Amino acid sequence: LENNGFAISSPFSGRVDKTTLNSNAEGSSVVLGCPPEYPFVRIAWVEHSWGNETVTASLASVNDAGGKAQKAVGINTFSPPQTSLPFRLLKFSGVHTPPVIVTLLKKRAPGAFLEIASVACSE
Repeated sequence: LENNGFAISSPFSGRVDKTTLNSNAEGSSVVLGCPPEYPFVRIAWVEHSWGNETVTASLASVNDAGGKAQKAVGINTFSPPQTSLPFRLLKFSGVHTPPVIVTLLKKRAPGAFLEIASVACSE
């Protein structure tokens, strides 16, 4: 794990059951890995219907040779509302080869956060 600007907290509610790995700083990044016996990883982030909390980020596997990221996948935390009620849900990435780097690229408003809720390593 390499961290540049992420924290483990519950930025909106303060509830311990809503703790995430998160950041609201543009340009912040975190590298997430898995034990060697798990060659695949998926990341889950919080997606929601509030436009003012929207961020864009990137997710990419890091090439072991020289530590350069492979082609990045875009993350957008906004999910257009299907109902008049606000909602939050988990959105899962595809399968990647660890380690992966997640970078917060842009936020729509000052209080917007990228929240990583799960890192799942698998065989």
